[in-house]
Amino acid sequence: MQDDLFFYLIVLGLILVGVSFLRSGRNKPDLNATPRQQINDPQYREYLHFMSELKKEMERRNAEISYSVQELRKELTEIQSRLDTKNGSTVDGQGAMRLDHRYAEIFALKQQGKSMETIAKQLDMGVGEVELILQLHAVSSVSPGQR
Repeated sequence: MQDDLFFYLIVLGLILVGVSFLRSGRNKPDLNATPRQQINDPQYREYLHFMSELKKEMERRNAEISYSVQELRKELTEIQSRLDTKNGSTVDGQGAMRLDHRYAEIFALKQQGKSMETIAKQLDMGVGEVELILQLHAVSSVSPGQR
């Protein structure tokens, strides 16, 4: 009798395990389902809705970040402009900084009597580059009435 009871308990246990296994399989998506069957699946529709909402949120955040970057660029331009004004450098009509501010080291070394070769070597530049900068400075230093 005890063997019969043990046997029935084992069979009942196996039945419960089988039923729970079959129930858990229902929640998994059918990988062989056609797209039309997937559309009718509530889990699939919920997933699509979630992905759609996620996409909208990502687009909203992207727009916020783009706007912030644009505002920061404007602020940076204003700060650079104030800094240039404070340092006494001027900007010509094309927006390029004048040579006397950008290449102050070259002009200081030239005023000390250093040769173009020495200046180029000391600043790790080409001799032709130093020569060109000094020539452009000489031309830009002449006032428009003297040209």
